[in-house]
Amino acid sequence: MSINSSPPKKSIFKTLGISHPILEYKTPFDQSQYSCIENILRGTLRSFLLTYAVKSGISLLLTLLKFKQVLKKPSLLIRALINKDNFKLGCFTGSLTGIMKIIILIARIIRKKDDGWNGFAGSFLAAWLSFFFFQKDNRAFMACFMLSRAFDCYYNHLVNNGTIKKSRYHYVMIFATLNILTGYAYAHESYLLSPSMEKFGDKMTSQSPNDLTIMYLWREATRRRLVKAGVIHDPYLKE
Repeated sequence: MSINSSPPKKSIFKTLGISHPILEYKTPFDQSQYSCIENILRGTLRSFLLTYAVKSGISLLLTLLKFKQVLKKPSLLIRALINKDNFKLGCFTGSLTGIMKIIILIARIIRKKDDGWNGFAGSFLAAWLSFFFFQKDNRAFMACFMLSRAFDCYYNHLVNNGTIKKSRYHYVMIFATLNILTGYAYAHESYLLSPSMEKFGDKMTSQSPNDLTIMYLWREATRRRLVKAGVIHDPYLKE
């Protein structure tokens, strides 16, 4: 045994005195010290608790900054630690981990091999199903965040395979392109942005009421051109 190797950890099922072939099953591709079922349960619970703790800590810190309100109403501290948003975010990451592990396990058993397609199917379905813990606006934000991470992973994959040569200007060009698209959406088709992103644009541009009126007319002109060209339809847009 090498110096850095750690002794095998005891199974929770064995500690509880529970024994069953299904609970002890492992595929030939598993590198975890635990069985498939225990690995899924441990990963799901760990993701939930870690995310819940981080979200609760941030909420508690932001609440403490409003110390005057806390002095008048101490129950705000409890609400910061125990609330629906913390639970939803914990469920999102927990279900994301659990569903992904389950699908990868099923794919390994059915396909009898372990390659990138198992992880791709597991990650895609897990992310899609986990989004239902959020409302539509939050779902869009998380989807954009995860999509940007997916592009980053694929870019590094192409670099590692030698398909493209890594350059320090690639991320700059991608960032500039995404900002151009965001700026276009804000100026012409604001319905493509989430309400929070649109409000952020209003604050950053510091427009006067007259400027906002002109922007509204400009967006309406763009909308009518797109409707006339058949690109979009009126029922899709928010009037």
